[in-house]
Formats: sequence, C-alpha cells, structure tokens
Amino acid sequence: MGVITNQQPEIQRVGRFTVRIPTIADIDKLLYVENRAWAEDQAFKREHFESQITTFPEGLRLVEYQGHPVANGVTEILNYDLKCPIATWEQATDNGFIRNHNPFGDTLYGVSLSVVPRSEWRVGPLLVAMAKKATVEMGLKRLVLGSRIPRFHRFSGTIEEYLDLENDGKKCRDPELRFYMRNGFRIVCPLPGYFPDAESRDYGVLIAWDT
Repeated sequence: MGVITNQQPEIQRVGRFTVRIPTIADIDKLLYVENRAWAEDQAFKREHFESQITTFPEGLRLVEYQGHPVANGVTEILNYDLKCPIATWEQATDNGFIRNHNPFGDTLYGVSLSVVPRSEWRVGPLLVAMAKKATVEMGLKRLVLGSRIPRFHRFSGTIEEYLDLENDGKKCRDPELRFYMRNGFRIVCPLPGYFPDAESRDYGVLIAWDT
C-alpha cells in the first residue's frame, strides 16, 4: 500500500540537475517541456497538470538544468493485475487527469515521461531511477508502464515476432524498450490499441519492474 505524505521534499541535486515536486506555480515550466517533447495532440495541457498536482503531487517530478526545465515525469498509484492488464493508456490514466489515482493501490503506474530533445542531457534514466526508488519507499509491489515501440512501423512481421528480436533482456531491437530493459524492466505483454501512435502502430508494450 502506498504511504502518501503532503510534505514537499527539498530540491534534490543529482549531478548537473535539480529535481523537485512541482506546484501549480510551475505549470508553465511543465508545459515548456511537454510542448517540446510531444506533438500538439499528444502533449498534456494546463488542465492535466492542474489535476495531477491536485490529485497526487508526490507522483510528479520536474527536472531543471541551470534553472531551465528539461524533463518531467508523472506517476499514479493503482491496483494493477498483470494477468488482466488495463487495455488503454486513457483508461489507465483517466486520460491523463489521474483522478483514478488510488492511494491504497499496489502498483506505481508510469503515466508520462517527457524530455526536451537533447541527447546529452540523458535525463530519462534519472526519472526512471527516482520512480523505482519511490516504488520501494511507498511499499508498492511494482512499477509498470506502457512503453512505445517507435520502430515497429518499419517491421513487416507480427508484434510477437518484433518483441522477440534480439531480446536477451537488454538488447531488444526497439530503442525505447531497450532503454527500459537496461533499467531493469521486463516485458509482460503487448497492448493493441493502447494509444494513438503511428510509429508504434497504436501498440503499447506493458513492462514491469518488481520490487
């Protein structure tokens, strides 16, 4: 069960970055990241962040570099059955508003990870590590999310064949899955129609990190 506190932690300094829980006053910074990381029809809007911060502020992180926002991460707590996965991102996240957040759930669910495009920042691993740490600290069973598979549109075979390509636990051919697998996640199952994403052919891949 997640143990939630309303006390905002101090700013954490991790290498070149500062990381903190954002407030309503930070929404413009969150939107700055969001509008550079995603297409207009995929990016969160102001009302999404207002709802997320109101519902579960501890589930958000804002990363800055020299005072400039470079990344953000959003999570929520759910009761999640890996044997009967939630079919779509919209259902799992209340279409991004996370009003379905359950503080008595058993799973930290990765709603979104957004990074301003700039490869040398390498903020993704930092946000994943912090989500894993939060999962442990809240006494949850696992961290799960639906990964994109952005190279699937280049592949002529089935989703099952695609997931088997060079899959030894760390060398999956798809770059996004490979990133998560190198960070300790395992593939659970494909999720057809998970979210609109032409590169992924609208598939997500349910992945899990177990405590």
